[in-house]
Amino acid sequence: MWLAVDAGGGVRAWPVDAGGAPGAEIAAPDLAGVLARLAAKPDLAVVDGAADAPLVDRPAGIADLAAAAARRSVAGVPCAILPRLVLGGVALESAARLAGALGQMHAERPAARAQHVCLIGGDVEWAHAAQGRVGSLRRTGIGARRDALLRGDAARSAGGVDEDDDVAFERGLSLSEEGGDPEPHIAAVLKEAASGARRGGALGAMLAGVLVGADAAMGLNLGRLGGPVALVGPAAPRHALMARRYAVALGRFGVAVRRLDPLASFLGGCRVLAAK
Repeated sequence: MWLAVDAGGGVRAWPVDAGGAPGAEIAAPDLAGVLARLAAKPDLAVVDGAADAPLVDRPAGIADLAAAAARRSVAGVPCAILPRLVLGGVALESAARLAGALGQMHAERPAARAQHVCLIGGDVEWAHAAQGRVGSLRRTGIGARRDALLRGDAARSAGGVDEDDDVAFERGLSLSEEGGDPEPHIAAVLKEAASGARRGGALGAMLAGVLVGADAAMGLNLGRLGGPVALVGPAAPRHALMARRYAVALGRFGVAVRRLDPLASFLGGCRVLAAK
């Protein structure tokens, strides 16, 4: 048995048996806490998203990431600490989910020369790989930007919150689907809020539409598509709405979307990067 560990934003882990089937999720403050809850020690713990993970600048291939994994022991258990890809000094959250998504897309379309991936989690991350190497990365603070807008005076006075309002989201998306600077569209939505024409959940959803549309347009500009965009949904349920919104936005742009299971992508990436 080995252990797949997601150390980004708290520690969650899945014991994986010899047949490759994951067990129930274990959550704990740290890896030692996870290990203490297991009946037997795993042969190996593969840790993704660690704060002290090695950093790898792009462009990088899967083999480069695997070679950069650090090895150490925690509570007597050997660990492979997976590296993090870096762009402009900002490290992306998960090498495992990205590697797993790229591997699955390559297996499904081996003739494709490029893959485009959108990872939804605590942030939204985009990656473009060509000839087996990740050459373009983008990470966006869209969630933080949305929250900051909703805390502003105009949105607060209109009772703005982000709710699942499909009609309002589509209206915001229609404003920004051509790409470019979203700020004029944000200003227009906030002007509607100030006039009383847009309030509550509809206001938050419309702002989300503007932001998601602009971000999706920019994310698609990382490189030429080699097939569908792989959309790796969230590990946390609170991010599920964001993943669905990106699927809608990409569909509006005429882009095929292949939605991948986040746990399957995570485990697949752990396996290939730790040679497990």
